[in-house]
Amino acid sequence: SPASAPGMGCTVADYVQMGVPDICVGLQQCLERVGMWEKVLNLPNGVECAAFPTVFTKSEVYLLQVARALMRASMGIMKVLIVVDPLRGCGASAELQDDLRRKLITALAPLAERVLVIVIEQSGDPSAWAA
Repeated sequence: SPASAPGMGCTVADYVQMGVPDICVGLQQCLERVGMWEKVLNLPNGVECAAFPTVFTKSEVYLLQVARALMRASMGIMKVLIVVDPLRGCGASAELQDDLRRKLITALAPLAERVLVIVIEQSGDPSAWAA
């Protein structure tokens, strides 16, 4: 993408739903699973906000990317999800990284029933991802 940030120029709803409204799993459910529903509702224009990449932190935009992956998985078009160094560059303290890791594990765990989820950790302790 030529955009400087993932999702730049589209609304939260379009970004997560990939332009197709309420496919299998709803927008709200995907955002709730990554802990972003309330934050999105607090944006100007809520799910219709197109400035979210400039408002949210890197970690929060990453959680929206995970919500997008959850949406794709709900469509049944994904068999493997590879998450590479999810905490690198998030600019968060160790405590916030632990919180983000817990959110990701919680969000991704239900996918393991139908999708192979692989987390590649190159910048930290890979054992922290064992669930």
